[in-house]
Amino acid sequence: ALLDNKPTTMSLREILSEFISFRVDTIEKRTRFLLSKAQDRKHLVEGYLAVLSDADGVVKIIRGSKDGPTAAKKLRDSHGLSSIQADAILAMPLRRLTGLEADKLEAELTDLNKQIGYFNGLLSDKSQVIDVLVQEAQEAKEAFGRPRRTSLSEVSVSNDGEDVIDEPPKDNVLTLSERGYIKRICP
Repeated sequence: ALLDNKPTTMSLREILSEFISFRVDTIEKRTRFLLSKAQDRKHLVEGYLAVLSDADGVVKIIRGSKDGPTAAKKLRDSHGLSSIQADAILAMPLRRLTGLEADKLEAELTDLNKQIGYFNGLLSDKSQVIDVLVQEAQEAKEAFGRPRRTSLSEVSVSNDGEDVIDEPPKDNVLTLSERGYIKRICP
């Protein structure tokens, strides 16, 4: 196997250990990415909610400005918004300033706060990452798993130390080729 871009001979235990550390690293990177996206969206939603409380003032500022950058600067100064929030508000359609949208935004903010709390908890506790790893493995097993194709039979050991199969053996013919290959043929 390749380990740190170097070919390495590894035991099964080492391979499984490397795979688990790879999966843990993947889950942590994915969680950091999702946390960043949730924090960015929360920042925008907070800006939208700040503007909804003074919708008439925002419309007056936008209508009274000669261009977009001037309107964004006035919004930042009057409402304490960041430049990202001000640009998002300028790109927002006016229908988003209705009361129904305010309820949706507050529900989204609550959901985002829960997600951010979960992501922070996941990144701070390794055991939760392992729990996610186990859960994802179970989901993969359910999605892609197949039933066992071979049957298992019990083998018992006789008094003279030989393995005895409880099922009666089938007749077999063993052949040896000129090249040294052994074949088993069941008649």
